[in-house]
Amino acid sequence: MSYYQHSRWLFEIGNVLIERGYHVTYITDEYNAQFTSGYPNLDVQAILPPTTTIYPNNTIFTSPLDEVTMWKTLEKVLESGYDASYDTMMEFFEKHSPDMVVCDMMLDFCADVASDYGAPIAITSTSTMIHRQQSLCLGVPFLQWPCRQVMRLWYSFLWKDNKIHALKLINNYFGLEPAQDFDPLTHMVGPILPEQLDVFNLSNAEAQFLATHTKVVLVAFGQHKLFHFNAQEIASLDMALQEHHRCGNVDGVIWVTREENNVCMNNQLVPTATTSGLDYMCVEWINQHTILHHPAVRLFISHGGSGGLHESLDASTPLLLFPSMADQIPNAKQLQAEGVARWHPRASEMDIQRIIEDLEFLLSSDNAPLQDSLKRHKTLVDLGKRRKHYAADLLGMIKGLDSACEKKRSNGSSLS
Repeated sequence: MSYYQHSRWLFEIGNVLIERGYHVTYITDEYNAQFTSGYPNLDVQAILPPTTTIYPNNTIFTSPLDEVTMWKTLEKVLESGYDASYDTMMEFFEKHSPDMVVCDMMLDFCADVASDYGAPIAITSTSTMIHRQQSLCLGVPFLQWPCRQVMRLWYSFLWKDNKIHALKLINNYFGLEPAQDFDPLTHMVGPILPEQLDVFNLSNAEAQFLATHTKVVLVAFGQHKLFHFNAQEIASLDMALQEHHRCGNVDGVIWVTREENNVCMNNQLVPTATTSGLDYMCVEWINQHTILHHPAVRLFISHGGSGGLHESLDASTPLLLFPSMADQIPNAKQLQAEGVARWHPRASEMDIQRIIEDLEFLLSSDNAPLQDSLKRHKTLVDLGKRRKHYAADLLGMIKGLDSACEKKRSNGSSLS
């Protein structure tokens, strides 16, 4: 149970479980259900209420957010649909009696329903959140170790009992995550990506655009319109891309946008007066993973969500990141330190000259350090892609242990 970008990797695990005889159901809303066509054996139940936001105009990201404000903002967004989602999901459970539930860490209603219903639960995440502990401890070198230990304890209080004692699967890898120790219930299992890039085919228009351009930049800021650029940010990014078009570094841009964001009109950016000469293709959805592997794509501009980062690094495509919240900011900082990305804070007045300079670094064809760093991360991603069977084993083990415990309890004995 999660939204698409936090769930696609679980579909891969689901396919393994289906091959082993399990029935796997994906509970979502109508919008996210449309992205599951590449998984025909998955039972998709689009029963949740539509995803809403209490910040429809993007204004919360026009200035940098401090750590506490960012988490308070995210909490408000997630809580806005809690009651309706809880009721809908509990009604489904009472009709269909699931044997096990897999919930995204951020969706409290899912874990609460599973706990109240009495089903075993596994929690999934795209990050350990340990980045954040490190960032909060910077500036006090002689206190870094005790500070991190205190932060580790503090974050544990954010987890309810039904999450603390659950199996936890993290779709990430060491390299994007800092080295750390885990408790026995926490497992790094990623990044899990589709084995076949043709799970979703390119449209004729996408294939034609990529065939007629050789230096393409892909721009995508995720599903949630909270992360999409406002008019001023669009104009700033367009100016930087136009500069590199004049230099011969970019000849096409594919910009992914939802209709309500009004980024494009007739395949041109709006509102901006500078969009001349550079070809734009505006689409509402693409097979991002496949397009990033196309030889014409030179750069990925993104909000820094883990799914897109994994897909880009799998394709050895460098990144220019504009993170907004949650794990996006530490992801961006980590990848810049690793030499495969550059990042900028969301702000009402963007530093266009710095964006132009970062594009020069990322688009340079003879940037040997960048290429070496991309190759190293590609190797790490390739290793992680093999772990979906391990994740399926863990889910099967937890389900089996819970069944054994229930059998023992019914017989008046305990499981040793």
